[in-house]
Amino acid sequence: MYVRDDAGVLHFHALSTPTPEQVADVARWTYEGLARMCKRHGRSLDELDDADTDELAHDQPALAACYAASVSDRQLLGDAPGQRAAVYQGDRVLGGGWIT
Repeated sequence: MYVRDDAGVLHFHALSTPTPEQVADVARWTYEGLARMCKRHGRSLDELDDADTDELAHDQPALAACYAASVSDRQLLGDAPGQRAAVYQGDRVLGGGWIT
């Protein structure tokens, strides 16, 4: 976790592995926050249960999977499926290495 000091400088503090109860709490808080946001915008999380709402996933599942991987910054195909996609900056890959 990063904490900003009085001078505005960020400092990293390692946290312990969360317990299953803590993970459940975060999931519950996230759900409750999303439900409130949806309600403010006249929507409902129940709409997401409708399997027919994602026409692209129904009509073109491979393309939908590629879009989902892209949005989540994950590789879908290639040597490392499921891994984070590399970020290129100029002719170097962030984190080291050169593009060949």
